[in-house]
Amino acid sequence: MDLRAKVRDARAVLDVLTWLPPLVTRIIISTVFVQSGWAKISRHAQTIAFFSHLGFGWSTSFVAVFVPWVEFLAGLMLLLGVMTEIASIALIIDMTVAIVVANQDVAGHIGELFRFYDFLYIALLLWLLILGPGRVSAHRLACRLIGKSA
Repeated sequence: MDLRAKVRDARAVLDVLTWLPPLVTRIIISTVFVQSGWAKISRHAQTIAFFSHLGFGWSTSFVAVFVPWVEFLAGLMLLLGVMTEIASIALIIDMTVAIVVANQDVAGHIGELFRFYDFLYIALLLWLLILGPGRVSAHRLACRLIGKSA
């Protein structure tokens, strides 16, 4: 068997697994945000103190309720593969604000900023936003049940 045939066979195996990367990405990202959101929801007093420390001022109470629920619910949406695009946009905004607000002291040093996991989360969320939830998702199942293409 020549090299081209081996590559073609390997490609055929990999083509069968195209459902896996979006699923794994959704599971990893959703785990991060569901846990983060739930931790903030369940420790509301600490969450208010944290956001107050970040300098949100008069909007601290709103932000301390809104952000945790966005993270928690959008994380669940990603896990299930429901409205993945909306959840991705919400979390990209969440992470962008987190980068700007929480990392103001290193904002002048772009190399330091890119060390944060926030950028990895944004990159993965952009991927899900553009490519969608994948074949193993509630969205795909719902489309199949009503006879629409996903």
